[in-house]
Amino acid sequence: MLGTLRDAVFSKLPRSIFSLSLLCLSLSLGLIYITPEGPNKAYLSNIRQLALLTLIISGSLTYSDFRKHGRNNLFKKIELPKFSDSIYLLIPLTPIINYIVLNRELLLIIDTVYVLALTIFAVLLLGALSILISITGSFRVLMIFSLVFLFTIFNTSTILANKGEGIGSLTIIQSFYIVSMSTLLIVFDRINKRYSYILAIAFFLLTTLSQTYSQYTKNASEKNVQVMQRNIKTDLKNNIITETPNMYILVYESYGNEETIGYYGFDNSKQMNYLVNVGFKVVHGCYSIGSASLDSMTKVLDISNVSSNLPSYTSGNATGLNYLKELGYKTVAVFSSLYFFTGQPINSLRWDLYYPDRTRTGWAGVVLFNSILEGIFRHNAFENYLGNYEEYVSTKRQHLTNLKNFSPALFYTHNSHPGHTQNSGVCLPEEKDKFFDNLRRANDEMQGDLNTILRNDPNSIIFVVGDHGPYLTKNCFNLSAEIRDSIDKIDIQDRNGTLMAVYWPENINHRSDFELMIIQDIFPSILAFLANDLSLFDKLKMPRVSNSGATGGVYIDNGVLVGGVNDGEPLFNRRSYKLNNPAVELQN
Repeated sequence: MLGTLRDAVFSKLPRSIFSLSLLCLSLSLGLIYITPEGPNKAYLSNIRQLALLTLIISGSLTYSDFRKHGRNNLFKKIELPKFSDSIYLLIPLTPIINYIVLNRELLLIIDTVYVLALTIFAVLLLGALSILISITGSFRVLMIFSLVFLFTIFNTSTILANKGEGIGSLTIIQSFYIVSMSTLLIVFDRINKRYSYILAIAFFLLTTLSQTYSQYTKNASEKNVQVMQRNIKTDLKNNIITETPNMYILVYESYGNEETIGYYGFDNSKQMNYLVNVGFKVVHGCYSIGSASLDSMTKVLDISNVSSNLPSYTSGNATGLNYLKELGYKTVAVFSSLYFFTGQPINSLRWDLYYPDRTRTGWAGVVLFNSILEGIFRHNAFENYLGNYEEYVSTKRQHLTNLKNFSPALFYTHNSHPGHTQNSGVCLPEEKDKFFDNLRRANDEMQGDLNTILRNDPNSIIFVVGDHGPYLTKNCFNLSAEIRDSIDKIDIQDRNGTLMAVYWPENINHRSDFELMIIQDIFPSILAFLANDLSLFDKLKMPRVSNSGATGGVYIDNGVLVGGVNDGEPLFNRRSYKLNNPAVELQN
């Protein structure tokens, strides 16, 4: 009896492996041509070779077995799915729904429909492929395997963030997901289909509801954070604005502090000397109280600790901008991508002039789905979709040349260089070298921008800042509270430290004696400058306390670290400001 069972199992095994290998090879060949370069493409390339080898071996064994036993029926009838099998569609939909929940503020309804439609289309194609290949094996086994395969491809960015240690280990982890999940579902399906259906439904509901609850509690926590409400008109009621020079705020993506860049092994003193030589004051020891682009720059523009619907502020609906408009200022914004307008209806943009064009719809959905296919969410994904950085630079330079014609005007720009790491939770090879190359590009771009302004509008106010750091230490991403005790000052500099340099008009720069510390000091210093009232800066400036969500609970309070390896020490050794605590001031 055991011998008969053994013979039955092993006689079917080569054929089962053959059909799964054929499906796996077909999936990898099809997906590899539509998948952008990244972790998923590397995985598909690896799995394609393995599937081809397995297909050849199992095919030979299957053919030999049929010849040996004199069987003529190598292929069987095509199997069709039952309506109840549609429950299995929840498996690949699970990560997609989670991505939509995570990015809900960035997506319009059309973006969500686009992502879901493409997902369902991909699932239907895989279903059709499973039906065709069912002539060689069990349709139900092929269907479950293909849907779990697609689930794993969609879930790669999450796997990489939680487990990855490079592309090599990712291949093993992805394969483990596919084999283990497929085996579990197939076993339950064979025992009783209802058990397998219940398992698929439970997996979808538990994963989706936990993600939704996590986001809900996070939003509730953010809403409970005390936001500094201010009425600028009240603060300025006793001040008369008599001068309205043009203003330029130039933001260079992830441009860190000179001290931090030196720690990476790059000497950036030449660029700092350039800034000083053309009349800028470099603020040493500067940082942002936010550690991401939107988190940082919304606080700059609104002069408040905003925490939700952030793109609405970078779309021009911000306190600082609105007050300048009341003074007669035109506001002009040039961004390197559409990212800062995400989720905002066209009629909600409040910049007087802006670039790029926001009339296109569905672009956020395109970026999201492409990132899912790639298996990683890169910081420059939106720039890649826009597709023409040279056009951005050219448009920016045109406005820098002609802004004086709109006087008084405020010009705001946010570029893409030098840029930060790829948000995977793993430092990829040559991460620092790529940053150094992009830093050189940013330096050249900065000099071109400033030379254009100083040549055409020398009596203006100019701020040159980074929005946050480049994320080059530890895991090159957000830090977990689990490693709080190992987080040091360089890790915090790396995420919150920024470049900051300011140029005041030569004829009235005696009114600019502000002790700048954070990039969120931009508008308080501008408004105090316009009002010719240095005390106004202290009224308007924001608390110098950083968010700690990306830094494992370690944060900065007035230039001093709280928590971590360097608890109680200054964030930076070189500073243009004095610390509140004289004892800490002496520490270096």
